[in-house]
Amino acid sequence: MSDSDNNSGPLYQYIHLNLKYRDKASAVRTKLRALGIDNGRILDLHYPTRGVVSILIHSDYLPTLTSILEKHELNPLTDFNPLDTCNLKDPALASLSDEDKQSKLIELHQSRLCRALQFVRPYLKGLISRDFIQQGWLT
Repeated sequence: MSDSDNNSGPLYQYIHLNLKYRDKASAVRTKLRALGIDNGRILDLHYPTRGVVSILIHSDYLPTLTSILEKHELNPLTDFNPLDTCNLKDPALASLSDEDKQSKLIELHQSRLCRALQFVRPYLKGLISRDFIQQGWLT
């Protein structure tokens, strides 16, 4: 595994895909496996907003994953930002100010990342945590 000090970009990243229906993670993994995607390379998946699934992978797997997705005419959402206030769909939070919505999105995003860290392989937790901190996702 490459050392993060020698890497110019993040070691781990989320790829975001449109998903019509919110399936269980196991069902999404089954669908991805059917496409030829190695489930062992998927470290986490979650739903940051309606209609979007986020898949955590090691950056080295990105070209392979992108190639498989393109082969099946599935395009990652390259401009998706989980911290964009338009992704806060909860009607109970609609009355919040833009600043409060942004704070809530950061809180939800960090909560999802911490939850993901609970389920990744133990030997990867430190590397992924450090990478999340370097990317400014966790403090």
